[in-house]
Amino acid sequence: MNRPPRARIAIAHSPNGQPRTFRLAPASRDAAYRRLATAILGLDVPTLASELRAARRAVAGSTRHLALAA
Repeated sequence: MNRPPRARIAIAHSPNGQPRTFRLAPASRDAAYRRLATAILGLDVPTLASELRAARRAVAGSTRHLALAA
């Protein structure tokens, strides 16, 4: 029995039944999920990133303020 090269063996199947022949590295997989989520939700990524940075700064600023007051 001739087996196809390892790279061509189906390791899983997608929800619609298409064979998957490769695995993504964890960092690549995480980035792919983030891109997929932004595409599905139709998010404006630069605006979202700006809002997240502003929220982090606000939280960090209030934490510093509380530490100084104590």
